[in-house]
Amino acid sequence: MIIGTIVNASAVLIGSAIGVIIKKGLPEQTKRHFFEIVGLFTIVLGLKMAMAIKNPLALIIGLLVGWLIGRLLQLEKNFGKIGLLFGRFSKDGTLFSEGFTTAFVLFCAGSLTVVGALDEGLRGDPTLLLTKSVMDGISSIILASVYGIGVMFSAVPLFLFQGSITISASFSKQFLLPPVINEISSTGGVLILAIGIELLFGKKLSVVELLPAIVVVPVIAALF
Repeated sequence: MIIGTIVNASAVLIGSAIGVIIKKGLPEQTKRHFFEIVGLFTIVLGLKMAMAIKNPLALIIGLLVGWLIGRLLQLEKNFGKIGLLFGRFSKDGTLFSEGFTTAFVLFCAGSLTVVGALDEGLRGDPTLLLTKSVMDGISSIILASVYGIGVMFSAVPLFLFQGSITISASFSKQFLLPPVINEISSTGGVLILAIGIELLFGKKLSVVELLPAIVVVPVIAALF
């Protein structure tokens, strides 16, 4: 069962809808403050997760290899195409794409995504994902108030990504050891930190191209 993922995706949909509704009623300064608050929280969360890394060398090598894979696969370009495709539902396709990409990484790269999905898959306990649902629901309100409906569409890859981890966990118990989960969470922390920098300082980083590192870093750590 993927109850936690269903609730999580629903929270994003509901929160995004609220954010889109109140978008026009929020002053630009208020939106900016929302971004700053979320950016600060995201940076703190990312630092906390990243500092738990046990093998820094594996992390830096994995990030580099993951980035190269992301570049070869043209993830940022392809994500942009997906966002622009869905952006037909929005007056501003570029803004839609940014919201879609930012929300997807923010909702899917965190430790709660991996650990929560694994916990539900291995033990049938959705508690962590339900907690994450509350956090994502609030974040989606803020993000959608700035980016618009693009944040809402991020619920689709969130459901597929998180749900696939939960389902796969029941078939891969022997490989999902605590050290592996720790490496995945720490790598996700680096991506979360990058998102926080984008939100707080408005600096564009190639976060999407780093997504393969979530898989590469644990593999390299295991080889070490």
